[in-house]
Amino acid sequence: NMLNAISRESGIGHRHTADIIADGKQMIRLFGVEPFFTQHHMHDQDEKLRPEAPLDAHCALSETIRIAVSSAERMVITYLLLLKAQLTCFGITPMEVGTYSGLLRSLTGRTGNIVGFPSRLRSYSANINLYRQYASIDPEAPYVVEDCRPAPSWPQAGKIEFRDFTLRYRADLPPALSGINLTINPGEKIGIVGRTGAGKSTLVKSLFRLVHGTTGGTILIGGQDIGAMGVGDLRSRLGIIPQESTMFPGSFKRNLDPLQEHTVEDMWAALIKSGIAPKASPPRDRNGELVDDEYDEAYEKEVADAARRRAGAGWMKRLALLVFTFRPMRKVAKRFTPLHGLDRIAESSSQSFSGGQQQLFGLCRALMRKRRIVVLDEATANVDLETDRHMQRLIRDEFGSCTVLTIAHRLETIMGSDRIVVMDKGRIAETGSPQELIDAGGHFAELVKANDFGA
Repeated sequence: NMLNAISRESGIGHRHTADIIADGKQMIRLFGVEPFFTQHHMHDQDEKLRPEAPLDAHCALSETIRIAVSSAERMVITYLLLLKAQLTCFGITPMEVGTYSGLLRSLTGRTGNIVGFPSRLRSYSANINLYRQYASIDPEAPYVVEDCRPAPSWPQAGKIEFRDFTLRYRADLPPALSGINLTINPGEKIGIVGRTGAGKSTLVKSLFRLVHGTTGGTILIGGQDIGAMGVGDLRSRLGIIPQESTMFPGSFKRNLDPLQEHTVEDMWAALIKSGIAPKASPPRDRNGELVDDEYDEAYEKEVADAARRRAGAGWMKRLALLVFTFRPMRKVAKRFTPLHGLDRIAESSSQSFSGGQQQLFGLCRALMRKRRIVVLDEATANVDLETDRHMQRLIRDEFGSCTVLTIAHRLETIMGSDRIVVMDKGRIAETGSPQELIDAGGHFAELVKANDFGA
C-alpha cells in the first residue's frame, strides 16, 4: 500500500492529457483549441507536482545531509593524518589511525544509505508499479494453433459473418460492440460509417483480433471461426491500408516486400499502377540515359583545375602546390545496377514523400499481397480529393473480385459501395445500399445532410 501511495503521488498515471496532445495535436490546431488544452495541461502538471513537492524537498535535504556528512568525514580523516606524529607520541600507532579512518568511513557510508533511502524508495516504487502494469497485461492469443490451421488457399471466397458478436475492452466497461449480426458476401464492397465513438474501428479491430477484451458470439471468415485459429494465420490472410502508411528506413525494396515474398516485377507493376514509380526510378538525362544523382559538376571542375595547374608548372612550383595547396580527392564514380531504383533509400521524412504518396505506397503493398479481404481504415482521410479518386479507381479495378471493407468519414469515398453499414453506439443502426438509406431518412441520411453531400 505504501508503494502504491508513493507511486500515485509521484505522478504515475497523470499522462492522459499529454497523450491526447501528442496524438491529436493536428486536430487541436485545426479547431484552434490550443489555449484550452494548454490550460488543462498546466492544471494537470500542478496537480502532479503538488504531492511531489514535499518528497522532492526531502530528497534535496537528504542529499545535502549526505554531502555534509561526507565532507565532515574527509575533514576528520585529514585532521587525523596531520596529527599522526603527535598521536604517535601518545601511544596511537599509524595502523590504529588507519583503522579509525576505515570505521569512520563505514559509519558515514551507512548514514548516507539511511539518509538517501527515501529517494531510492521513490525510484524503486515507480519501477515496481511499471512491472505490475506489464505483468497485468493479458497475453496475446497464440500466433499459430497447430490443431486449427487454415488451408493455404483460405479464405477462398472472402465471406465474413458476425454472429451475435459482443465485445468489451474490459469487464467493468460497457460493451463497445453489442449484438452484431452481419453477413458480408464474397466480393461485396461495404462502407462502414458512423459518428465518432460509434464502433467503426472496433469492428475492424475485432476482425484482426487486435482487441483483447472479453467477447461473446463468433466471427466466421470463409466458414471458419477466427477465434480458434492463431493470430498469425489470421492476420497474414487479410489485407489492410491504414490511415497513415509508414515508411521504414531502408530501400524501396525492403519497404515494399520486407519478407521477400514477391518478385521485382511484382513490385514495379504495383508502383506503376499506383502512379509513384517515378519516386523509385533512377534519374535520367534528356536522352533517357541513367545519370548519377550524386554527381557534383563543381567538384569535378575543381579536381580538373587543380590537376591542370600542377601539370603546367615547373618542378619547384609543383612541389609548392603539392605541399601548400588543397587537393580534393577524386570520388569513385557511382555505378548503376539493374535494380538501382528499388535499391535506392526510401527516406521516411515528409520531405521525400507527401502524405498522399505514402498512402499510395501503402496501397502498393496491398496490391502485391493480393488478399481476398481488404480493409481500408480511413485510408483516404489525409489525402486530397484527386488522390482519393485515384485510389478509389485503383481499388475498384484491382480488387473487383475481393471483399472490401471501407471505413470513411468522407462520404464520397463510400457512396459507390454495394452496401452501407451505419454504426451507432456499438450497434448496427442501418444497413442497405446508399440510395435506399438516403430515401429512408435515417442515420445515414442525417450524415449526408450534415456533410452537405448530395442534399
